[in-house]
Amino acid sequence: MQTVITGSTAKGISPSNRGRSGIESFGRHKEQTQNHSCTKVCRSGFLKQQLPVIPAKQDEEALLNEYLSEESFVYLSECAVHYAGLLGKSIELPTGTAHEKTCFLFHRFEAILPDKQRVNIELSGDRLRWVIYRYPRWNDHTFYWMPVKFITALSGQIREIAMSFMHLLIRKNGFNRFKNGYEFDYLFDYLNEIIRDDDCHDAEKHTIFELLESYENGEISVFLDEVYNYKPVDVIRALEEYRPANPQEAKLLDCFRKGVPFISGKNCIMNYDYNPYYKSISDYEPSIIHYKI
Repeated sequence: MQTVITGSTAKGISPSNRGRSGIESFGRHKEQTQNHSCTKVCRSGFLKQQLPVIPAKQDEEALLNEYLSEESFVYLSECAVHYAGLLGKSIELPTGTAHEKTCFLFHRFEAILPDKQRVNIELSGDRLRWVIYRYPRWNDHTFYWMPVKFITALSGQIREIAMSFMHLLIRKNGFNRFKNGYEFDYLFDYLNEIIRDDDCHDAEKHTIFELLESYENGEISVFLDEVYNYKPVDVIRALEEYRPANPQEAKLLDCFRKGVPFISGKNCIMNYDYNPYYKSISDYEPSIIHYKI
């Protein structure tokens, strides 16, 4: 009589193994156990895995230090001496390490430049170069007006050209609408105070009141919006084809032709080629330009 043991002591032998060799079943189960044994696999092996090293990105100062070599100083000094000669001046070359000489040369070069000119050393391509620039001073808060009233005296095709030109000039150069500026609110409040003043004559009060009303919601406001929202014609083509009817139109068309570069979008009145302190024109607000009537 064959005895079947189903307890834990009979490894690999179960009722389903009846008629089979207990040894064969035991061997197969043992092999499977060895392949999936937790003792043979390190569950925390990923903690010992070596990760690839990502090189740190060089900052601007480290990059400049890399290029502050003797060869770089020779190039910068030659350029500085040549530019000083163009100005009718001389520049004494410093001594020391390449880093020290470049630093001293910068200050000596800056000292001989004309008024309102400044200089920087910047990395361009594979070497350091001088960058000489000029910049306006922003602290005067100059306020400019862009007049458009002359258009109201025009008619026909010349008026269409003028409207198109002024619209493109305003839009391409980012001029502000007069009503959208804080100066308008200030001026409006100031003139209202004058109207309330007892020393102001009735005729003057009436004139100021009509002007304020016109700027706020009246005829002037409508016209300024018309210029701003105008659908322009091909100004360059129109200037070529139109024949002026009188000397006044000829002078006006000549002004428009001179201003064509400023409506093409390539040259912006409010844009400056170089400013070392700001990366884009949106970072600061220089002199404000409004158009008004």
